[in-house]
Amino acid sequence: MVLAGFDIDVAEANAYTIVEQGDGTQQSVPVSPEAIAFEREFVAKQDTRTRTTWVNGPCGNSWINAVSRGNTKFISTGFVVPRPVIAMNWTVQVWGWGGLTSHTWLGGSGPSWSSSWSSSLSGGDFANVLPGSNVVMNNGAVCLSGSPGENFHS
Repeated sequence: MVLAGFDIDVAEANAYTIVEQGDGTQQSVPVSPEAIAFEREFVAKQDTRTRTTWVNGPCGNSWINAVSRGNTKFISTGFVVPRPVIAMNWTVQVWGWGGLTSHTWLGGSGPSWSSSWSSSLSGGDFANVLPGSNVVMNNGAVCLSGSPGENFHS
Protein backbone atom coordinates (compact mmCIF):
# COMPACT_ATOMS: atom_id res chain seq x y z
CA MET A 1 0.00 0.00 0.00
CA VAL A 2 1.22 3.50 -0.78
CA LEU A 3 0.49 6.86 0.77
CA ALA A 4 -1.92 8.88 -1.39
CA GLY A 5 -2.16 11.93 0.87
CA PHE A 6 -3.84 12.95 4.12
CA ASP A 7 -7.42 13.52 5.23
CA ILE A 8 -7.03 16.69 7.29
CA ASP A 9 -10.39 16.29 9.08
CA VAL A 10 -9.53 12.74 10.24
CA ALA A 11 -6.07 13.82 11.33
CA GLU A 12 -7.43 16.73 13.38
CA ALA A 13 -10.17 14.56 14.93
CA ASN A 14 -7.44 12.22 16.19
CA ALA A 15 -5.08 14.94 17.50
CA TYR A 16 -2.73 15.22 14.50
CA THR A 17 -1.93 18.18 12.30
CA ILE A 18 -0.74 18.04 8.70
CA VAL A 19 2.34 20.14 7.96
CA GLU A 20 4.02 20.86 4.65
CA GLN A 21 7.77 20.32 4.41
CA GLY A 22 10.10 22.63 2.48
CA ASP A 23 10.07 20.25 -0.50
CA GLY A 24 6.25 20.35 -0.70
CA THR A 25 5.62 16.94 0.86
CA GLN A 26 3.18 16.60 3.74
CA GLN A 27 3.68 14.97 7.13
CA SER A 28 1.25 14.08 9.89
CA VAL A 29 2.42 15.33 13.31
CA PRO A 30 0.86 14.37 16.67
CA VAL A 31 -0.25 17.34 18.80
CA SER A 32 -1.82 15.83 21.95
CA PRO A 33 -0.02 13.94 24.73
CA GLU A 34 -2.01 10.81 23.79
CA ALA A 35 -1.09 11.01 20.10
CA ILE A 36 2.56 11.66 20.99
CA ALA A 37 2.56 8.60 23.29
CA PHE A 38 0.95 6.53 20.52
CA GLU A 39 3.69 7.61 18.11
CA ARG A 40 6.47 6.70 20.55
CA GLU A 41 4.93 3.25 21.10
CA PHE A 42 4.42 2.83 17.35
CA VAL A 43 8.06 3.64 16.57
CA ALA A 44 9.28 1.25 19.29
CA LYS A 45 7.18 -1.59 17.83
CA GLN A 46 8.52 -0.96 14.30
CA ASP A 47 12.00 -1.90 15.43
CA THR A 48 10.80 -5.42 16.32
CA ARG A 49 8.78 -6.13 13.15
CA THR A 50 10.13 -8.05 10.22
CA ARG A 51 10.41 -6.39 6.83
CA THR A 52 8.37 -9.10 5.14
CA THR A 53 5.15 -7.57 6.51
CA TRP A 54 5.81 -4.36 4.58
CA VAL A 55 7.08 -5.62 1.23
CA ASN A 56 4.12 -4.15 -0.66
CA GLY A 57 4.66 -0.55 0.34
CA PRO A 58 5.37 2.00 3.02
CA CYS A 59 1.73 2.08 4.22
CA GLY A 60 1.52 -1.68 4.80
CA ASN A 61 0.31 -4.50 2.60
CA SER A 62 -2.88 -5.72 1.05
CA TRP A 63 -3.80 -9.11 -0.32
CA ILE A 64 -6.36 -11.23 -2.12
CA ASN A 65 -6.93 -14.99 -2.45
CA ALA A 66 -9.23 -16.30 -5.22
CA VAL A 67 -10.41 -19.93 -5.11
CA SER A 68 -12.70 -21.62 -7.64
CA ARG A 69 -14.84 -24.67 -6.88
CA GLY A 70 -17.14 -25.36 -9.83
CA ASN A 71 -19.15 -22.23 -10.54
CA THR A 72 -18.64 -20.82 -7.05
CA LYS A 73 -15.83 -18.36 -6.47
CA PHE A 74 -14.46 -17.76 -2.97
CA ILE A 75 -12.54 -14.53 -2.45
CA SER A 76 -10.62 -13.50 0.67
CA THR A 77 -8.98 -10.11 0.94
CA GLY A 78 -7.44 -7.90 3.57
CA PHE A 79 -4.73 -5.54 4.63
CA VAL A 80 -2.24 -4.92 7.39
CA VAL A 81 -1.35 -1.32 8.13
CA PRO A 82 0.56 0.15 11.07
CA ARG A 83 -2.32 2.15 12.61
CA PRO A 84 -6.03 1.91 13.40
CA VAL A 85 -8.26 2.45 10.36
CA ILE A 86 -10.91 5.15 10.71
CA ALA A 87 -12.49 4.48 7.31
CA MET A 88 -12.08 2.05 4.44
CA ASN A 89 -13.55 1.76 0.98
CA TRP A 90 -12.48 -1.66 -0.30
CA THR A 91 -13.94 -3.25 -3.45
CA VAL A 92 -13.14 -6.62 -5.02
CA GLN A 93 -14.07 -7.14 -8.66
CA VAL A 94 -14.48 -10.59 -10.24
CA TRP A 95 -13.85 -10.66 -13.99
CA GLY A 96 -15.57 -13.42 -15.97
CA TRP A 97 -17.58 -14.48 -18.97
CA GLY A 98 -20.82 -14.21 -17.02
CA GLY A 99 -20.29 -10.48 -16.53
CA LEU A 100 -18.66 -8.52 -13.77
CA THR A 101 -19.61 -8.79 -10.15
CA SER A 102 -18.14 -6.99 -7.17
CA HIS A 103 -18.38 -6.63 -3.42
CA THR A 104 -17.55 -3.53 -1.36
CA TRP A 105 -16.65 -3.21 2.31
CA LEU A 106 -16.94 0.13 4.14
CA GLY A 107 -16.24 1.24 7.69
CA GLY A 108 -13.36 1.26 10.15
CA SER A 109 -11.19 -1.48 11.58
CA GLY A 110 -8.09 -2.17 13.54
CA PRO A 111 -4.75 -2.13 11.76
CA SER A 112 -5.32 -5.67 10.48
CA TRP A 113 -8.50 -6.55 8.58
CA SER A 114 -9.71 -9.41 6.40
CA SER A 115 -12.99 -10.63 5.00
CA SER A 116 -14.35 -13.23 2.60
CA TRP A 117 -17.02 -13.27 -0.06
CA SER A 118 -18.37 -15.85 -2.48
CA SER A 119 -20.05 -15.48 -5.84
CA SER A 120 -21.64 -17.80 -8.38
CA LEU A 121 -20.27 -16.59 -11.68
CA SER A 122 -19.75 -18.99 -14.53
CA GLY A 123 -16.35 -18.66 -16.12
CA GLY A 124 -14.85 -16.08 -13.76
CA ASP A 125 -11.09 -16.30 -14.01
CA PHE A 126 -9.60 -13.27 -12.23
CA ALA A 127 -10.31 -11.21 -9.11
CA ASN A 128 -8.67 -8.02 -7.90
CA VAL A 129 -9.03 -5.24 -5.38
CA LEU A 130 -10.09 -2.32 -7.53
CA PRO A 131 -7.71 0.60 -7.99
CA GLY A 132 -8.75 3.40 -5.66
CA SER A 133 -9.69 1.04 -2.81
CA ASN A 134 -8.20 2.64 0.27
CA VAL A 135 -7.98 3.04 4.02
CA VAL A 136 -7.74 6.21 6.11
CA MET A 137 -5.65 5.72 9.24
CA ASN A 138 -6.04 7.55 12.55
CA ASN A 139 -3.29 10.04 11.65
CA GLY A 140 -5.18 11.06 8.49
CA ALA A 141 -2.95 9.10 6.07
CA VAL A 142 -4.92 7.81 3.07
CA CYS A 143 -3.37 4.59 1.74
CA LEU A 144 -4.30 2.99 -1.57
CA SER A 145 -4.58 -0.80 -1.86
CA GLY A 146 -2.11 -1.26 -4.70
CA SER A 147 -4.85 -3.34 -6.40
CA PRO A 148 -3.67 -6.91 -5.72
CA GLY A 149 -5.12 -9.39 -8.20
CA GLU A 150 -5.09 -13.13 -8.69
CA ASN A 151 -6.25 -15.77 -11.16
CA PHE A 152 -8.67 -18.22 -9.58
CA HIS A 153 -7.13 -21.49 -8.44
CA SER A 154 -8.51 -24.66 -6.87
